[in-house]
Amino acid sequence: MCELQSNGQKIESYKQALLREKKIRNIVGVSEESDLESSHIQPCIRLCKIIRGEYGIDVGSGNGLPGVIAAAVFPGKDIVLMDASAKKINFLKKVKRECMLNNIIPVRKRAEHAAHLEEYREKFDFALSRALASLKVACELSLSFIKVGGYYYVMSGKNCREEAAEAEEIIKELGASVEKTTSEGIIIIKKNKICPKKYPRKWSKIK
Repeated sequence: MCELQSNGQKIESYKQALLREKKIRNIVGVSEESDLESSHIQPCIRLCKIIRGEYGIDVGSGNGLPGVIAAAVFPGKDIVLMDASAKKINFLKKVKRECMLNNIIPVRKRAEHAAHLEEYREKFDFALSRALASLKVACELSLSFIKVGGYYYVMSGKNCREEAAEAEEIIKELGASVEKTTSEGIIIIKKNKICPKKYPRKWSKIK
């Protein structure tokens, strides 16, 4: 909690950056600062309380939630923010400069391609995602990035238990298992063994 309090200014700076960017393009689906705080920032802060590991990746990072918040809360953790959109990555680079978050690493790549590259495949202690896709798709895109023994934290929502049950087969195929679903709507998945080399597949086959 001390880390969280000491980095509150960086979180506030990030929130203001989101609000400024929203005037240019609708990157966050809220209209008021209070909505941004309660519906987006605070849930990400709660997620941070359960993260384990030092090197993480936010897959399909978009506007940086939850990866930017995790980087602000844990200045000792390096977190890759990966997204295919040039506009979103440019925004995240601006956030890195303006909020002095030197531990975030914005990367413009498609996850289904990057996960097959040696520099990213099974190199991370943990992965994060929020509103990335259905859990089946999110797991296929993300689990190949995580080391054996690492964790995938998915901000899902009130139906997280049902989603986890529906995705159980592909999660097992990818070498992982659901460890827990929380009352906050978070699915915690543990990586148990190396992913089969064919995963993730091409996007046309995933969807």
